[in-house]
Amino acid sequence: MMDYEIFKDVIEDQIKDYLPDSFKNADILIRRAHETNESYDEICAILSDEKMSPAVGIKYYYEKYREKENIQSILRELAGSIVELHDIKKEVEDIVDLDNVQHNILYAVVNTEANREFLENAPHRQLQDLSVVYRIRLGNDEYGKEISMKINNDIMNQMELTEQNLFDLASENTNRIYPAKAVSMEEQIREILQRQGMDNETIDVLVDARMLRKSPLWVVKNDAPVGGAAIIANTDVFDELSQKIGDDLYIIPSSVHEVLVMPAGQNDALKLADMVLDINRTETLLADRLSNQIYKYDKENKEITMATDTPNKSIEYYNSYKAKTNDLERKQPKGPKM
Repeated sequence: MMDYEIFKDVIEDQIKDYLPDSFKNADILIRRAHETNESYDEICAILSDEKMSPAVGIKYYYEKYREKENIQSILRELAGSIVELHDIKKEVEDIVDLDNVQHNILYAVVNTEANREFLENAPHRQLQDLSVVYRIRLGNDEYGKEISMKINNDIMNQMELTEQNLFDLASENTNRIYPAKAVSMEEQIREILQRQGMDNETIDVLVDARMLRKSPLWVVKNDAPVGGAAIIANTDVFDELSQKIGDDLYIIPSSVHEVLVMPAGQNDALKLADMVLDINRTETLLADRLSNQIYKYDKENKEITMATDTPNKSIEYYNSYKAKTNDLERKQPKGPKM
């Protein structure tokens, strides 16, 4: 059985034999692609007249090869995926037109250090130890899952926009499509239990038993299916909450999907940072981690600053081999991707 590096060499060398004649002059390229906090290998067949090149994740096909040990069937399947993505490429190119996408440009926040390689070729702006990045919301697939495309420098230039243009559009669109909201921990737990079908009487018992009515924790999020922590780029919701509770706020980056908030006057930022670090390294999927630090919202100056600057800045470590193994087991291999 081939190891992964040899497998990459083989598919790069032989994939043209399985592609149609229209690809005979294509350049075959294996490159690194990037998702939040992670990178992986992908293969693409670049035609001379292409504005953008669709690519297919390699690891997915290597796992299938390990199961079948039939390289010919894997090459046929991989070639089919490449052709399929080229068939829909024109549709995506038509979408990447300012008139079509200006109302669907959104932003997200990612950890700067963990995504430095991606950020080298993508418009972004610094937000403490985070970076604001941009994506195009393309719609939903047949299962209702949102489809989006990250904006890199090439796409930004193709749309003839600047990073400031992207930020202005994304600010308006994100707040319009996925408005931010702050809910108490009691409300959050009630919402989850109601979705699970629990009756209100039982929920009341659990809420009282866990003293959730007195919890100082608030959840700040939006309704985006992923990346709800983008609300940290908009201080309005934090201003409203700080005025409501009459205190500055500590912002706890629980994941890339939401943040938790507590009154600053009642808590120790360093202890909160220790808690976040421990949860990140033992429980949170690497792709979902945002930061090990705590932020502070100053209600007088209306700004977010770093409340901590602990030495454990990397979000890519695990406390144990078991935690890393659990993370890897929960991931799905990446297949075809635009």
